[in-house]
Amino acid sequence: MLGAANERLTYLTMNAIQNSTREAQRKKRIEKSVTTDRKLGEMFKLIDAAVSDAKAGGMPYVVYEGSERHLLSIQEAIRVQRNDAVHPQLGQVTPDMLRLALAAFPAACKKMYDLMFWFQQNSI
Repeated sequence: MLGAANERLTYLTMNAIQNSTREAQRKKRIEKSVTTDRKLGEMFKLIDAAVSDAKAGGMPYVVYEGSERHLLSIQEAIRVQRNDAVHPQLGQVTPDMLRLALAAFPAACKKMYDLMFWFQQNSI
């Protein structure tokens, strides 16, 4: 369930970035990434690029602080969920892994919402 929640956060963030983007080419790449390709690696590259551009354009430090680490933890949670769904015999969920995932989710979720709210109120 954490993987699904993280994936939803990713799509919501992509939507916020798409709506805040003025550049037509970037809008098209985001649209394709979300609707057609659905490749997480590409989505996270687009999110990272948008955050980098927003930082250069004045996004406050408090909004993007630690976002790189949180984005990586979200990407990993989704990747693990997808791999376990496709290869359940390989999926091993230990109590420690579960505790770490549960502990990381609230901060990552808050950071994604910080980014979403900023992109909803600003253009890049």
